[in-house]
Amino acid sequence: MTASPGAAGVLASLGLTVLQRDWLSSNQAVFRAEGAVPASLVDSGYARHAPMTLALLEHVLDGQPLARLLNTHLHSDHCGGTVCCRRAIQSWPRWFPSVTGQRPRSGTVRA
Repeated sequence: MTASPGAAGVLASLGLTVLQRDWLSSNQAVFRAEGAVPASLVDSGYARHAPMTLALLEHVLDGQPLARLLNTHLHSDHCGGTVCCRRAIQSWPRWFPSVTGQRPRSGTVRA
């Protein structure tokens, strides 16, 4: 019987890093690029955390360009930092949850 890799091993195998903040609901997930799958950020967090988020992304991605932002829903602790991220990263796809029950819309944000 082989040993389970544990949570840390599973996260590492996914290229996943959790950016933990001063309280639970303002955490984010970063997936490093792997093959054809680009680096992605899940939720941009609070606007007041945006400079810290950008610094942490630079550290975690270690030179990889961030290519996607996925906002899980439109609360300030999940999408408040989107504008700052948009200014820092000139052109990248982003996904917003649908409020109409239709499929989420996607597009490209340009500064």
